[in-house]
Amino acid sequence: MAHDAKGRIWFTEIAPGRLGMIDSTTGTITELPVPTVSGHLAALYGVVVAPGGDIWVANNGANALVRYAPGTATYTFFKLSTSSAGLYGLTLAPAGALWFTASGSSTNYVGEMSP
Repeated sequence: MAHDAKGRIWFTEIAPGRLGMIDSTTGTITELPVPTVSGHLAALYGVVVAPGGDIWVANNGANALVRYAPGTATYTFFKLSTSSAGLYGLTLAPAGALWFTASGSSTNYVGEMSP
């Protein structure tokens, strides 16, 4: 889970692959379906909120990092260049780089992406 500047709490649901948000002022819970990519259903794990308000999630099912822009309700998918069997942890460095953990067919690894 992660919180944004508006006091909302963001969370992921592995199955059925939804991005969720709790509005702490109203108590309303919103669940947003994440689109299927190339026939791969979303399986969401890590979530972070960028300083500008975008929400980033690790999408294990699509082997991609996903940016959700709440202002426009749009998703952008960034597929990993190496295949992996699992994309899990996600954190945002102070300089803005995303760091993630993944497991491959023969090894586990840590990756970095500078959006």
